[in-house]
Amino acid sequence: MGPKIQKILASLVMCPVCMQPLGETEHACCQWCWQRLQLPQKTRCPQCAIEVTFDGLCGECLSQPPYFDYSYCLSDFDWPYAALIKKFKYQKQRSLAKLFAQQMWLQFSDYSYDVEQFVFVPMHWWKKHRRGFNQSQALCQYLSQFSQIPTDALFKSTFQTKSLAQLNAKQRQIALIKRFSLRAKPKLKHIVLIDDVMTTGATLNCLSKQLKAAGVQRVGVWLIARTAKPNKTGT
Repeated sequence: MGPKIQKILASLVMCPVCMQPLGETEHACCQWCWQRLQLPQKTRCPQCAIEVTFDGLCGECLSQPPYFDYSYCLSDFDWPYAALIKKFKYQKQRSLAKLFAQQMWLQFSDYSYDVEQFVFVPMHWWKKHRRGFNQSQALCQYLSQFSQIPTDALFKSTFQTKSLAQLNAKQRQIALIKRFSLRAKPKLKHIVLIDDVMTTGATLNCLSKQLKAAGVQRVGVWLIARTAKPNKTGT
């Protein structure tokens, strides 16, 4: 294929963020959007990734530590990531999965030296059918391509519950126990759970608890975004 044809084809590929021609770039979006997504890093709780004003664990992780050992996120759930995540999840813009995964790998790869597997949050088959894909699984697949770290469907969603937003904290915990189960006992020491957004952390904590009970020694969480303040909805 000649250089002219390559240039013409490149001009037809659109940036998934601004929908302008992608141009010559090694990134999954155009150079301008890539720069716009490079946000200053904030001081965060090393366990749950909530923003804090000091170095160390937040009060909630000190009083009620989650089962996962650490968390990393690209950003708070705020502009521009919040708008992009909504497009990714609810407008079926799957091309954003590559962009998010590329950002995650570039920022978190230094912490991956002994990670043995990426694991995605399972989705009930009917919800996946309606949405068209599992966004957590899509992130895992690209992260595996960038890192050569394998990914697997360790969990299955066994029970379709009401939306977590309709449940109080106690009801949510009961619903999550019914919703997820391990397919098999993993013979691994260090696993990273991949998800798009953490709010309360209830879903990721439920999965981490099962992994720890199965013998996994270290469980991490990699995210696109973390809500600025925990609330009663979400994962």
